[in-house]
Amino acid sequence: MNHIPSDQIQEQIKFLGKNITKDLTNSSPVVFICILNGAFMFFSDLMKQIHIKSEIDFIRVKSYEAQNQQEIQIIKDIEVNIKGKTVVLVDDLIDSGNTILKLIEHLQQYNPSEIKTVSLLKRYNSKFEPNYYAFHIHHNEWFYGYGLDLNGYHRNLLDILVLEK
Repeated sequence: MNHIPSDQIQEQIKFLGKNITKDLTNSSPVVFICILNGAFMFFSDLMKQIHIKSEIDFIRVKSYEAQNQQEIQIIKDIEVNIKGKTVVLVDDLIDSGNTILKLIEHLQQYNPSEIKTVSLLKRYNSKFEPNYYAFHIHHNEWFYGYGLDLNGYHRNLLDILVLEK
């Protein structure tokens, strides 16, 4: 795969939005939490396809330096009270699964009723299986564009491009 075109991304987001809406219609209250920075474009487009009463918030973590995974740091925590609520964590990429597992553990301290996960991309060999995801990807590729960066740049591209490692 050398890229994922924007029309294919949007088609998958509509499909995810429809399924999430159907699954969570009776799960009120729901809080969608965007994992910054990478998921911001995906999150924005996904929320336009979610048709249930919900709140949104943002959490920022740092887990990569260049293309190397580092220790996970929470840079900005959530502000919305999630106690007793269904939380949906929205990520750009489930790679090893370490970041999402650390965030789930972190958010558990706020006593949500449940935590679900959705990701734009999921690696085939990831040890974590999100509740929802748009695309399976291989382990030897680095993705950028559509919110994902290449050394801090190219988040503004409409397509997702692939750099072979």
